[in-house]
Amino acid sequence: VLKSSQLHLLDNWRLHSPERFRRKLRVEPDTFDSLVALIVDNPVFSNQSNCPQLPVHLQFSIFLFRAGHYGNAASPEDAAQWAGISVGAVEKCTDRVVVALLSHHDDAIHFPDADNKEQAKSFVEEKTCEEWRNGFLLVDGTKFALFQRPGLHGDAWFDKDGEYSIDCQVCHAISCGRRCTQLLINFT
Repeated sequence: VLKSSQLHLLDNWRLHSPERFRRKLRVEPDTFDSLVALIVDNPVFSNQSNCPQLPVHLQFSIFLFRAGHYGNAASPEDAAQWAGISVGAVEKCTDRVVVALLSHHDDAIHFPDADNKEQAKSFVEEKTCEEWRNGFLLVDGTKFALFQRPGLHGDAWFDKDGEYSIDCQVCHAISCGRRCTQLLINFT
């Protein structure tokens, strides 16, 4: 099957058309960069082969393209055609990125401390009303629909809409002059 990579368009869109970048990968360019920086040093992205892996940012782009689409558009075949690579390479990129992201589970998935909790409650109260103040854990994340029921703990991925999915929220903040990225993954 003839393929032609569209990955090179992401660099242009990042600078000149961020809405297209967001539409393809479902994240802001700055969030994308922060997440790549978070996973780039993971050993899953290094090998001793004569055939080098794609750069981490391209593997992450392929993962986000698949995660941000549903049904046939999320298939390895469709992603392969979009990225201009083989179906096997798409599957390997996806697997590597998932391993790298899940390696941050203990650092990224946690309840807020008392100060963060109070800040969140104040924000909710300011943006809504006093009665909703304690609803600070309710967020509008991105739902990544899965193509089929996962083999491991399959029913745990079944959501309220009758689909198998992963909910993801990325919190990107700059505090004390340092950039911090938290990846919050809720399995529903």
